[in-house]
Order: sequence, then structure tokens, then C-alpha cells
Amino acid sequence: MALDLKETEQDGVLVIKLSGVLDAGSRDALRDRLAEFTRAKDTPKAVMDMGELDYISSVGWSVFVENAAEMNDKRGGLKFACMRKNMDRLFQLMGINAQIESYAGVEQAVKSFSNPDKGG
Repeated sequence: MALDLKETEQDGVLVIKLSGVLDAGSRDALRDRLAEFTRAKDTPKAVMDMGELDYISSVGWSVFVENAAEMNDKRGGLKFACMRKNMDRLFQLMGINAQIESYAGVEQAVKSFSNPDKGG
């Protein structure tokens, strides 16, 4: 199964709805899109809507970690929304939650950029 990316923008925040599988075979499209977005924005802010994502490999997680670091360096950020329970367990276990915040919904994640003191 392939990875599908659907983009919208809310309050100046790029929202990417992910569906399918994020692994070594599909990571390039997401990695390239996030890198392009980060280069183009002074303060890149993005939310990954993971509600329809079926699977993430370790390579897929690394795409998020690398891009989050670059966005943070530019005073922006990357946040997750709608993460499934099995992915959330891995997210916590791998310690990614120390670098990237996760929220129950897209709206909450988008609003968190306006209220940086409120965690997910």
C-alpha cells in the first residue's frame, strides 16, 4: 500500500493528512515535501494528521524527527494529531514524544502553535 498525502492550511499551519503506509518505500514523498516546506517558510509550522495512517516503520519515524528538528531551528514546529493507539505506544516507547507533541485532534494541534505553553 502506498502513502497518500492530502494538504490543507489552517491559520497559517500546513496540515498533511496521511493515509496508507509510511516506510522505506514511501518516505521520499513526505521527506521531500516537508523539506521543501521548511526551506520555503521563515517559521514552518506543520501538523501531521495520522488518523488514516495504517503503519509507520522506523524509517518513517525518522522522517518526522529530522524534519521536526529543522522546523524547531527556524522557530516553527511539527506536531501530530489523531494518532492511533498502536502508533502512540511506539511514539512513547521510542521517546519521540520528548521532541514532537501529539494531540487528539487537528484543531487542537493547530491551536497549540498559538498557545505554546499548553501541551497535548
